[in-house]
Amino acid sequence: MTGTSRERALRARARGRVLELGPGVDLDALAARGERFDTVVSIGALAEAPDPIEELRRVERVLADDGELLLLEPTSTPGAAGALHQVGARLRRGRPLADIPAVVRAAGLSLADCDRIWTHRGVLVEGVAFRTIFPARTGVGP
Repeated sequence: MTGTSRERALRARARGRVLELGPGVDLDALAARGERFDTVVSIGALAEAPDPIEELRRVERVLADDGELLLLEPTSTPGAAGALHQVGARLRRGRPLADIPAVVRAAGLSLADCDRIWTHRGVLVEGVAFRTIFPARTGVGP
């Protein structure tokens, strides 16, 4: 499955009131108005965010109590191939995140499903995250 077909499949999983992250989406304004979404879709948005953990904390504030975050994000690749993918990502303005599950947990969300996908453009992580019932611990890691 190519990145584009994976993106379509991820979007097809969205249910209820859907928000797709991207340029021009003001999560703080949506939260201030009390907006809530059943599904938030992030396709490469975290790689472009200045602070991915803070971006996910903003997502958590607009996610319905039983809502889900669907994500498809570039991640680091080990070795020489990883170095080439990092250069390509910088040219595309994004930067792959080394440990997406740790970033998701640090933001106070629970990752229910996570797959690593090898593509010609690099490695992607596809996952589903939910609001965490218990407060998040500080810092990145288990």
